[in-house]
Formats: sequence, structure tokens, C-alpha cells
Amino acid sequence: MRRDVVIIGASVVINLKSAMKASHAVDGERVRHGHIYVAPPDWHLLMDGERLLLSAGPKENYARPAINPLFRSAAIAYGVRVIGIILSGTLDDGTAGLKAVKQRGGITIIQSPEDAQYPSMPLSARSAVDVDYCLRSVEIAPRLLELVRDEVSVRDTAAPNEKLEAEVAMDRAGGANIDLMNRIGSRSAFSCPECGGTLWKMHDESLDRYRCHTGHAFSSATSMAMLLAILLTAMTQQRLYSRQNDPRRSRLR
Repeated sequence: MRRDVVIIGASVVINLKSAMKASHAVDGERVRHGHIYVAPPDWHLLMDGERLLLSAGPKENYARPAINPLFRSAAIAYGVRVIGIILSGTLDDGTAGLKAVKQRGGITIIQSPEDAQYPSMPLSARSAVDVDYCLRSVEIAPRLLELVRDEVSVRDTAAPNEKLEAEVAMDRAGGANIDLMNRIGSRSAFSCPECGGTLWKMHDESLDRYRCHTGHAFSSATSMAMLLAILLTAMTQQRLYSRQNDPRRSRLR
């Protein structure tokens, strides 16, 4: 058996050119060898054994599709056969998923931050995961050709921990019960910015992540960036409103 399940996380796919066929994934479709699947807009793409699943479940890091659910589900479905790649992108989506790939015995690759147009995602992954390869973009394809020829044994796949299994189940079902959340995380004083529910801090030594029981998931870095964007938008709108209602403007007309 070979490492033949390649999953790529990037903020944007630009000029996709390949000898292999590419298409949007279809819910329930059987995975075909030598085919490229792209998540459709506003759907999470998950892997369930030999089939693909599309989920309109809660967003992760304010995104749907998000990288982490795909990587987690691939790690559960294929274990040591997975090669996870994080390319250029902002913030930290994909870090938790790449960690799951590593935990199950898969190969982890990041684009060199010095080579990336937006280095945040590769830098985040490198800070939390002992990645196997840090490569320039032109070096990734040749290395993939080498890796997919390697013979591997499914016996080398590490057993998934309870948190990984629980999160994949949440990604598929769109939520979890309170007892499960208490087992995989600690109840925090924060509320979910999406639904207002309680947030649990996930039991993860290298990542600062939160989830609510309805399924929304956030890293602290993404939450802070989003709050900052909201604050700047509100300040800009207030400034525009103040200018438009400045009494001095009416006297000059």
C-alpha cells in the first residue's frame, strides 16, 4: 500500500493546471484514484472511508469550506496513507488538521514561509506541528512524486485519540452533546461569537482552540483578527456617519 491520499490546504487555488481531472466534490461520491477534488463554495468537504461527504455544518475559523475538517476526516479515514500540505494563506486554518495527520502517522508538508506570499498559515503549522518537510513551492511536486511511490503499512497508523474522533464526529453531525464537550475540553468563560453558546477550550497543548457544542470552532488568533476587523469597520462607519452629520457641513452648503 502506498501514500496516495494528498490533501492540500490553501487560502486560494490559482491557475489549477494538471494532467489529472479536477471537479467539485459530490456528496456520497466514491473516491477515484488520480482525480482532484475541490470543495464547492459554502460546503465543508469531508472523507468517510472511500466516499466523500459534503457538510453545510457550522463554520470553523469563520470559514466554510475550512481546511481543518477535511484534514481531520482524512486522517481518520486513511491514517498513514495521507500526505497533508499547507500552502500560502492568512491566519492559521489547517494547523489543527495537519496536527491530526501527523498524529495518525501521515506525512506533513508546509510551503516555506520565506517562499509564501502569505506566510501566516505555514508559520502557524510549523509552530504547532513537527512537520516532515518545509519546501519551496517548486520543490513540493517532485517530493510528492517520491513520497507516493513509498510502500507503507496500515499497521503503522497510530490509533486516533478521543478528541480527534469526537471532532470528526462533530464535523459530520454538526454538533455534540455537553458530556462529550466536557471530556474533550474545559468550559470557558467565553461565548461563541457565531451562536452565543458556551465555548470549551480544547485539550490541546500546542494549540489555543475553542469549540461550542453546536460545532463552531475557532482559534484564538482567528477570533482576535476577526474582532479587530469588526472594530475597525465600526470605527470607520462611525467616522463616516460623524462627517455626514457634521453641522458645519450644512452651514457651508
